Amino acid sequence: NGGQHAEAAQILAEAIALSPQNANLHYERALTWAQANKLESAVADYDQAIAIRPDFVEAINNRAAILAQLK
Repeated sequence: NGGQHAEAAQILAEAIALSPQNANLHYERALTWAQANKLESAVADYDQAIAIRPDFVEAINNRAAILAQLK
């Protein structure tokens, strides 16, 4: 539900603040945003994950799928 997504996003934001170069944390928060239908936020976090780890295939694929939905 929305409350759980918001709580998860907050926990992940705190983790990202402690470890901003951890691509997996950005990826996990992107998944959380996508599940909450906050697609622009999801794309932003996928962008961060990919910037940190350019070969992050799952992030690249998920980002492309969301961008296709937004068109």
